[in-house]
Amino acid sequence: MLHTFSDKSILKRISAKTLVGIPVWRGNRHIDMNHVNQIKNDIGDDIQKLDKTVFHVVIYNEDNKLQKYLVDGQHRKSVIQSYFEENFCIPDFDVLVIEKKVEDESEAIEYFNTINNVKPQHDDDINNMVNKYIKALEDKFNKDKKNILIKPVDKTTNL
Repeated sequence: MLHTFSDKSILKRISAKTLVGIPVWRGNRHIDMNHVNQIKNDIGDDIQKLDKTVFHVVIYNEDNKLQKYLVDGQHRKSVIQSYFEENFCIPDFDVLVIEKKVEDESEAIEYFNTINNVKPQHDDDINNMVNKYIKALEDKFNKDKKNILIKPVDKTTNL
């Protein structure tokens, strides 16, 4: 831990290989491969140039365990991941991550919207439309934090 911000989020230093293992939050925008390629072109062969940027991660309880999701930096993560896949012997390096604990998917959406104001969001992006519905449902049905009715799940369950 390097620093705690006023909103209780924490600035940490982690390895780039650890970052690659953090899944991208399902509410994130679709990955833009043109943007990924632009980043690759900008950094050339010096992958460590990405150690100057900060990645944002949310942490919340999912299926009774704390789960981390990358909410900002998916394009840079993609560049790092492909670099490690193409260069097996390249040494690991450190990156900076701001981790924010949130209560639920609704707070993750709010945090995402707060930090992602550089590239305008478009209402025709399916994940942005879904986020609006999730937030509305959670606001309506998850008022009692002890009786959560709307839960984030990527899989179906057999009843």
